[in-house]
Amino acid sequence: MSTPANDSQHPSRPLLTFVVPVYDTEPSMLRECIDSLLAVQLAPGEREVLVVDDGSERVDVAKVVEGMGAAVRVMRREHEGVSSARNAGMEQAQGEYVQFVDADDSLDAACYDRCLEALRRERPDVVMLRHRGQTTKDKVQRSETYETGVQYMLENNVRGSCCNYIVRLDVARKTAFPVGVRFTEDERWTAQMLLKAGRIIDTHLPAYCYRQHAESATGSTSKEVRVQKIADAFATIAFLDYLCGTLSGREQEALRRRVAQLTMDFIWNVWRWTHSPRALHRQVGLLRERGLFPLPQKNYSRKYALFSALTRIWIF
Repeated sequence: MSTPANDSQHPSRPLLTFVVPVYDTEPSMLRECIDSLLAVQLAPGEREVLVVDDGSERVDVAKVVEGMGAAVRVMRREHEGVSSARNAGMEQAQGEYVQFVDADDSLDAACYDRCLEALRRERPDVVMLRHRGQTTKDKVQRSETYETGVQYMLENNVRGSCCNYIVRLDVARKTAFPVGVRFTEDERWTAQMLLKAGRIIDTHLPAYCYRQHAESATGSTSKEVRVQKIADAFATIAFLDYLCGTLSGREQEALRRRVAQLTMDFIWNVWRWTHSPRALHRQVGLLRERGLFPLPQKNYSRKYALFSALTRIWIF
């Protein structure tokens, strides 16, 4: 398990670095994003906002964030994609913890401040939060603690987005985002990060405000995007399945659960994206070749148990 940084060795080290990859994000969205990061309750010197300009062509990112304060700095680099931008930001981050925020999203400051309370009080390796809509503010909020990321993965459905996690920087740096993967890059990083993480606090707080729109990578409905989503999702499942073979014991069991759940989601999404029996049967055939179908008969969740049983009947 990682230990807190020695403050005497890092007298001016921020508590938290926000890494914000940007590629031609609409200026008003970017400003809204940065404003939300500046609104959370962090004292001067505790906050670093690292805006990674991934070769924007239509937007002058430095001009957009000009005058937003000394905590905000811009890294300009050649366009290589969001994974490369996140890796670059993670490498340059100076905070004890890191939080990835997409440039067209924002934070709910009131909810996020409660996540920070847990971070300050417990100093875990990871503090987990939710997207707005995954839970509601009028429900009784609870937090749960897990001694390791492996324990969390064994007992829960993992949220794939890297934006759901505040991570101790030295833990985050143990895993790089896969360069060249357009979709599901978060899934690879998140699973590997959790395998390496020590103590985790799951706050269940809806502190992350996700904005889906036509220009976002996940918002597009073009055929080209659908084909790429299927290819990247299958490649991620195959990669994590391969990684399972390098592990043993509880680590392997934890990742096997994640692979099975991703496979369930993949089968459903292929149908949802294509509505093509032929496409579905082709992808299921590829899963079968890798020993990933039929799905393992496990009680990971009610949804998984039902889905795995039904697909044995309906698909083949």
